[in-house]
Parts: sequence; C-alpha cells; structure tokens
Amino acid sequence: MNNSPAPSGSELALCALQTPLPAKLSVNSMPLNEHVIAEQSSQSDAGEQSAIRRALESTARPENLWRGVCAIVVCHAFIWSVAPLLTVGDLHSDTLEIVSWASQLAMGNPKHPPMATWIMHMVLALPGSRLFNLFALSQLGVAIASLFVWRSVRLYAEPPFAALAVLFFLESPAATFFALNVNHNAMLIPVAAAVVFFTLRYLENRSRKDAALLGLSTGIALLTKYEIALLVLPLLVMCVFVPRFRGAWTDARSFLAVAICAATIAPHL
Repeated sequence: MNNSPAPSGSELALCALQTPLPAKLSVNSMPLNEHVIAEQSSQSDAGEQSAIRRALESTARPENLWRGVCAIVVCHAFIWSVAPLLTVGDLHSDTLEIVSWASQLAMGNPKHPPMATWIMHMVLALPGSRLFNLFALSQLGVAIASLFVWRSVRLYAEPPFAALAVLFFLESPAATFFALNVNHNAMLIPVAAAVVFFTLRYLENRSRKDAALLGLSTGIALLTKYEIALLVLPLLVMCVFVPRFRGAWTDARSFLAVAICAATIAPHL
C-alpha cells in the first residue's frame, strides 16, 4: 500500500495552472475569439468604405455626371409634357394668341417678332395630339436651355457644379409652371441661355467662330422676343467692369458678331 500523503487542494490548483492548455483549446485559435471578431469587423468596414469610395468616384466622373444629367432632363421633359394633358383645363391666352397667328406666316406681328409664330406653325402641322406637341415644344426648349446652362458653368467650374446648376434650373418656375404657357417667353428660354453661353465663351476665347455664333444667337433671340435686350444690356455692362473683357469693345471680331446679328434680323426690319 502506498502510504504517501494525498496532495492538498492548493497543490492540485498549482499543478493545474502549470499544465499548458491543449492546442485545440489555445486562446489564439478559438473561432469566436474577440480579437478575431474585431479584426474581421475592421476588414468588413474597410471593404464597405472602399466600395462606397469607388461608387462616389465613379459617379463624379464627368461622363457619368453628364449621362445622369441627360437622364434627369429627359425624365423632366417627359413628365411636364404628359402631366399637363391630365391637369390643364384651358390653354393660356398667350398660347391661344400665338396659335391664331400661326395660321399664316408673316415677317412680324403687332406685338412680337415672328420667330415664335414660325415655330408654332411647324409644330401645329405635326401629326398626333396638338396639345401634347405644344407642351413637348416648351419642354424641348427647357432641355436645350439645360445644355447651355451645363456648358456655361463648365467654363468656370467642375462637372458637379454644372450638374447642380442644371438641377436648380429644372426646379425653377421657368422650367416648370411657366413653361406650361407656350408663348414667346417659353420660346425665348433656350435662345437666351445660348446668348449667355456664347457671350461668355467669346469673351474668354475671342475666337471668330464664337463671335459668329454669338451674333447668330442674339439675332435669333431678337426675332423671338424684343425683351432679350434686357439680357444683352447687362452683358455689355459686364464688359466694362471686368478688366479682362474690356478688350472686346475694340476687337474686330466683336463687330463681326454685330454684323451677323444685324443680318439675321434684317428681313424683319
């Protein structure tokens, strides 16, 4: 018989602490260890942030922004061409007036120049719903104006700012409720935007092509509505107060723009 005394409880506890854990129960290899969970969570967050960053960078690319803006403009034009058919009871008196003038082509009318009447004459000759064609004509002008808004802002700022400017324009009364009144004001919107763009680009580049396009767009604007002078006048004043634009007053290409504008409106005069 073994007469050695039994180990005490403290000796058993000390022996247990000195005995290493098996490999399968090692702290560093436990599948649900807090350290592993934290590391996996950190990697997941980093992956999500990277995906978000790539998505934002892709959206901010100029070509993607331009496609997005075009899609929004098309949707806006479609909605504001179709929705009035269901909600508008009567056409505005200005629209009825211009429709009556469009029954015959003329070089002018008692109140307005002839361009809007000519365009209305062609639109009324199109097949399909005349009411839809009228609203679609107005929204086509809004879409063209959006293009020139984009290009005007791009002369001085990056694509995100140009996209923001187009969105602000599409939310303005001129592109929504006022556009339901298919009159000279609605038809002036795209050519007025063109005048601003070609003026700015000519003042910045001083090219003969831009001078010609400025003169042509201003002439078409004058044939649309005389009130375009209220836009041209501030642009002329700007050429006085902005030092780098002052040279346009004596530039021969500026006189080319004036000559083309005069030739454009000459038949009406």
